[in-house]
Amino acid sequence: MKRKHLLVGTTALLALAGGVAWWSARTDRELKLAPSATASTSSVHPSKSARVANSEAALAERLKAAKEISTELSNEELKQLIAFLSKPVDERNRENDLLAINEVMNRLRTTGLACGEYATALCGLIRDPNIHPVVRDYAIQHAFQWMRDAHDGSLAATLVPEDRRRLLDCTVAFLREPASLHETGYGTALNVLRTLESTCPEDAAAIFEQCEPRIVEVAAGRESAPLANRVSAIQALPALPDREAALTLVRGMTADVPTGSPVRLVAIATLGELGEQTDLATLRQLETTDRRVAYAARAAATRLEASLLSASR
Repeated sequence: MKRKHLLVGTTALLALAGGVAWWSARTDRELKLAPSATASTSSVHPSKSARVANSEAALAERLKAAKEISTELSNEELKQLIAFLSKPVDERNRENDLLAINEVMNRLRTTGLACGEYATALCGLIRDPNIHPVVRDYAIQHAFQWMRDAHDGSLAATLVPEDRRRLLDCTVAFLREPASLHETGYGTALNVLRTLESTCPEDAAAIFEQCEPRIVEVAAGRESAPLANRVSAIQALPALPDREAALTLVRGMTADVPTGSPVRLVAIATLGELGEQTDLATLRQLETTDRRVAYAARAAATRLEASLLSASR
């Protein structure tokens, strides 16, 4: 169930791209630079974008070039960098390409380059099912890292409300897309939406409401999905509007799923978040069963007791 490419929380991610075709359709429109950037047609580092995008180059050289990306880039170089992020990943150098993409995304976010165009390209990347699934996963992580940074104040000036709204709408579209269910990005999107609850609860609640039917089907196993995505759907159940239906589903999985199953263990943990007073007895009883089940039940019971105590005050 480990998500190999889940990078949020260690290296801040922000993906962007709409494809070379996306840029060619806008040849009459200059890239909008951040206030600190220069729109000069001559770049201080004329070969930087080419060095980053060269799949045949040594990884160290590509990462060095990406880390040196600054506001002193020409419009043309910025266009090349964004086009690089949307081009097909070279499977011969897959890991190197993905690492280079990650570093470029990070630099484009932290330097505040081309913010409006960046958000547009990022939306295009999230919504395009033809983009490499790992890069789409990166895009979701980047989008929400950007939102968190803006909320914390560190990058508040780079993410305007309109662009933030578009990123949220793109996430909804992604979660509803048939193909997304079989990509790691589906579980990633649910996970980062849970983190959004603490900073922007109204936005998170609106998205969970729109995506509730499918989340329930995935959590229940009625819609086929990779195990990691089903686990993320179960963990998202407490955020859904219909808590009673979610609780009924979790109780059923806690009782009926085979002992030791990852689904049952996650359901038990979720019962500790969703449960009521009567569920404590169930959890206490489970503490006397299989070792893994007992460990999960003990932790869930402790959490539920704390929640009930807090609610009674």
